Amino acid sequence: MKKIILILGIIFSLSSWAGEEWKIELEQAKVLFDQKEYSRAKELLLSLAQAHPEDVEVNYYLGLSFLALDDFPSAKEWLSKAKKLAPENILIRLDLAWVLMNLGELEPAEKELDFVKERSPENARLWYLLGLLALNQKNCPEAEKYLKKAEQLDPKFKGEAGYYLGKCSLLEGKNISAQKYFEEVIKSAPETIWAERAKKELEKIPSANVFQARGDILYQYDSNIVPVPDKDALPEEVSNMEDSRALIWLNLGYYPLLKDQGRLGIKYRFYNNWQFEETELNLQLHQGELEGYYDFNISNLGARTYGSYLYQSAGLGKNYDYYSTTHRANFRFYLIETQTLTTEISYTFENEFFAHPGEEDFNRDNNAHQILIGEHIYLWNGRIDLGIFGKWRSEDAKGKNYDLNNYGASLLVQLLGWKNLSGWLSFDYDWRDFYRSDFDRRDQAYRLSLEIEYDFLKYLGIVAGFNYDSYNSNLDSYDYERQIYSLGIRAKY
Repeated sequence: MKKIILILGIIFSLSSWAGEEWKIELEQAKVLFDQKEYSRAKELLLSLAQAHPEDVEVNYYLGLSFLALDDFPSAKEWLSKAKKLAPENILIRLDLAWVLMNLGELEPAEKELDFVKERSPENARLWYLLGLLALNQKNCPEAEKYLKKAEQLDPKFKGEAGYYLGKCSLLEGKNISAQKYFEEVIKSAPETIWAERAKKELEKIPSANVFQARGDILYQYDSNIVPVPDKDALPEEVSNMEDSRALIWLNLGYYPLLKDQGRLGIKYRFYNNWQFEETELNLQLHQGELEGYYDFNISNLGARTYGSYLYQSAGLGKNYDYYSTTHRANFRFYLIETQTLTTEISYTFENEFFAHPGEEDFNRDNNAHQILIGEHIYLWNGRIDLGIFGKWRSEDAKGKNYDLNNYGASLLVQLLGWKNLSGWLSFDYDWRDFYRSDFDRRDQAYRLSLEIEYDFLKYLGIVAGFNYDSYNSNLDSYDYERQIYSLGIRAKY
């Protein structure tokens, strides 16, 4: 009797297994998915979907497989089917919301998350996705609140939430906060994709150290060391029109007040060159500068005010005897209209005195005023700054032959950072009217400048540069051309 019962049990089990064989295939598809064999899982699930179109798991895992393969439209299709079959399933709703966000369908995504919020308000992934939704909507305060809540509910979101909190800070222009968030991600979630992404973001953020330093050691060739049209126009103490020089250019900064909204600090700069032949033209500069900026909002637009005062003392010749003193005050206003467009308005006042300014009509001690208005257009995800400017400058000298009005335009292209490369290219045009000159002088000046920096170590790079000046005047004695080629090493911290 026992044998008969055992045989009947085996027969019943086999018949039951035969009827549910597709469920074994579904389990196999799940295993393939867990093993990240997404294409194989998808193919198996598609065959199951033809025979069992009403099964929730088949539709759900098909949606997840397409999601893993970055096929968001197909993922949306299958997850939407799964939602219809199981409308109360929170997990399906959350995955569908993520797909909708990737498709840019923010309102439908928000409806899915609101559904989950009503039924499971303590779900950490819900708040994580709400944070990403707010980030996509450019609402950083909300994003920060939601992401921090997700992190509190489940520490496993710490790396992801911290990374996106850093992105939020960057979106608001808060580089210092962003730097702190990314550093915390690297520390708290090492060897994760979020730590890798945080490292890449940190490389893009300008240095925000309290102490800053930069030093250049360069070789320069100069085709026209005293800008004159030909050798016959050289001053008595100069015999060579072209020359080469070695130079150092040191910049030191200290910023005791360094905040997301602004900073205030002091700088010292030292420049010294050594002409290889015409040592009477050796130049030395000492500069001290107080500078700072403050960020604020005007309506819904970001804005920045920047101010600086610079003092410069220059020495010239073999012994760097006193040559001139310059005082310069600069005020700038930036209006951040969009992520890719910023307006700049700048005013500069400058006062310059010379050891030997000249006499009477040739006295060149002067006061100068300059106004500049332009647009910064940011391209290639902010890596390139394209600046277009118009400017006016007026110089009021003690001697009338140096009084001038200068009208000009500038084009500036800056590569702010790509891999290990950075640099800039600028073109300037000036039309100068010496309106009180005894010689009825009118000049046009063109300048093309280029600098490229390649960082082969974290704090060390190679710098190459080129300047070309073409100066055209209605007076032949003021016509000249000049080329300067530079090559050297830059260290920075």
